[in-house]
Order: sequence, then structure tokens, then C-alpha cells
Amino acid sequence: MPAEWDQGPPDDPGYYLTLTQLAHAVDLPFEDVSLLVRGFRLHEDPKYAEQILYEGETVVLFGQSAPARLRELIQEPPSTLEEEGLDALRRVRAQLGGGTH
Repeated sequence: MPAEWDQGPPDDPGYYLTLTQLAHAVDLPFEDVSLLVRGFRLHEDPKYAEQILYEGETVVLFGQSAPARLRELIQEPPSTLEEEGLDALRRVRAQLGGGTH
């Protein structure tokens, strides 16, 4: 992620959250949010994210509804979530006081 995005991505009315900002929005550790986003494939869902090319790097920007969708997926995860994502899910649910299924 470009260092200049620490204060936010360039102006884009539809997609404005970096992964770091998404983690802050849901008040969860960046590492776990990163694993869950990949595990849930949220970064590939055009309803919630857009991949853009920025200075030769592919960067994902998340839309305004991405935090709510991430919370929904934490509550009702898909059965396709793999082990690394399951570990992150357990940690996040413990932090949120929601336990595991």
C-alpha cells in the first residue's frame, strides 16, 4: 500500500477504505481482518471492493458497505472458509465476545 495513503486513498466517491481503514472501521486487528477479507473473498466482490492500479501496484479499495458486510460474514461465515481464516475468525469472535460455532 502506498505510504501516502496513510491519510486515506485518493478521492473516489464509490470506494474509499483501504484495508487498514477497514480494520479500523470494524475495530479489529489488521492481521485478522486481512485474513478474513481474503478468506471471505470480500476483496473480489465488486459490491464491496474494487481493485485499482495505482502507480503500478494493484490496490484494493473497499466501499462504504464493506464494514457491515464483514461483520455479517463474521457472524455467518461461509462454509468454504479455510483453516487460516478459521483461526482468525476464532480470534475475532473471542475478541467480540461471540465465541465460536
